[in-house]
Amino acid sequence: MSDLLWDDPTWNKLKGWPAIILGNSPALNHVDLSLLDSIFTIGVNRILQVYTPDAVLLVDLEVLRQEEQLLKAHEGKVLLWDGLRKHQKLKPQLEIPGALRFPLADGKRTKTWQFARGGQDRTTLRVGTTPPYALQLAVLAGCNPIGLLGVDHSAGKTPKRNKTSHFYGHGGKLGATGGGPFTGRNERFWKDAKTWAKNLGVKVYSLTPFEDSPFNDSGWPKVSLGDFVKGAHSGELK
Repeated sequence: MSDLLWDDPTWNKLKGWPAIILGNSPALNHVDLSLLDSIFTIGVNRILQVYTPDAVLLVDLEVLRQEEQLLKAHEGKVLLWDGLRKHQKLKPQLEIPGALRFPLADGKRTKTWQFARGGQDRTTLRVGTTPPYALQLAVLAGCNPIGLLGVDHSAGKTPKRNKTSHFYGHGGKLGATGGGPFTGRNERFWKDAKTWAKNLGVKVYSLTPFEDSPFNDSGWPKVSLGDFVKGAHSGELK
């Protein structure tokens, strides 16, 4: 049986479902996470430290090592960059049973958004920080509307509210997962993704509870988590 994400029958039934992308920023400490229970959620990295989403996405081998036990016990989907196996020599003991894999294109060479939902090539654009991959996969699956929560550290000059790490749980900064400086690739992603999602008919909202978060400058329309959940179920946000 194929372990590719786009061959998974359940994943291909998400068209029209509302979804929320969960990063690991301290924003998650300022909202009622129980509101997420009625929405399809994709969390990244160490999200299982604080919430159990429907799917967990990882692209970093160090995070996989540290979260191994939680991931193996997770009853939902685990989404892994296929480069973990091909390029980082994933050891057999770190294999996550039932994990689904997705490819990434090199964002340094990709100058425009050339991937369309439902197209033959549904490779996601590599931009150097994890939440954007979850967003792209949700858009490509046809989820609509989509909320972004806990991704404050991935936008602009957002100060680290946790001086040790922007993650929950143990572990220091990991440059490959957003712990490094905000790069031109990151900036290009957040600017272009708005237009890309809109052109595909998908509405994306910022759910950050921080009024002063530079992520607000990215231009996503901002609503509270409660209003997003209510509006997503009623159809008002589509």
